[in-house]
Amino acid sequence: MYYQRLFTLDIEHEYYQNKFCPDLTIEPTIECQKILNGHRLILKNKSSGIEVIAAVDSRQNLLIELADNLKFTFILRVNDLRLIDFTAANFAPKGNTVLLFSNQNQIEQEENTYLLESSNIELSVNYGDRSEKIFGLVEINNNSSLAGAKTKYKISLKSKKQKWHYYLITNLKTREDEFAIVDKDNAREPRIEFVKTEIDPQNLISSRINQQFSNTKQYQFSSDREIACQEAGIKNIQLLKKGANGTPLVWIEHLPNPPNNNGVQIINTLKYL
Repeated sequence: MYYQRLFTLDIEHEYYQNKFCPDLTIEPTIECQKILNGHRLILKNKSSGIEVIAAVDSRQNLLIELADNLKFTFILRVNDLRLIDFTAANFAPKGNTVLLFSNQNQIEQEENTYLLESSNIELSVNYGDRSEKIFGLVEINNNSSLAGAKTKYKISLKSKKQKWHYYLITNLKTREDEFAIVDKDNAREPRIEFVKTEIDPQNLISSRINQQFSNTKQYQFSSDREIACQEAGIKNIQLLKKGANGTPLVWIEHLPNPPNNNGVQIINTLKYL
């Protein structure tokens, strides 16, 4: 008896520097596991996904042929819910909407390599409680793409994009033009521009700051465009303050990136004043 790869399923995420996504686990449904066992198929986990290996004869023909209507269904289960904070996907820990990735909705990238695109579906009651953190389902149908030997399927997740908002807490004597936030990375193209914006009086964040820091002044600086979440973070976002002669001085060389969940970062400048 011989063995060869039937297909692989890899998950990548542009958030990570190495593109591997460690936050999702691929597992067969109960019915899929029965299909794997019945066709003498072996499921192997690997760092980027799974590999399905088939028993073949000396001519590399499957020992047990796959039926035309055969479908392998896998569950994508979330290991770390922080994935939701930086992923551009219609998924929430509560509710029944999940993503469906299927080779009936695929793009051929190169020979025997296919990108699975997603659609939204309502999760069946057969999958139990949503607390199981099901991100989505993958359906691999026995179609023309699976007919090729050593087929590669890929899921590519995108990073969430959002505007960054910095709130500066200052004293009441601070002038309107005293502070600025600038992108000092000469290699970044285009650079990120930060503009001082009016604070909404009904803003919940501003209200909470006022409760905690009474008799202070606030300034809000917002990015001119949405910024993609990324594992490495963005450096060289500087906080400048005018010196006695009017020359801007660097107060904070690398401002912390706002958290992925809301894009808001509060900077308390009182300790510097």
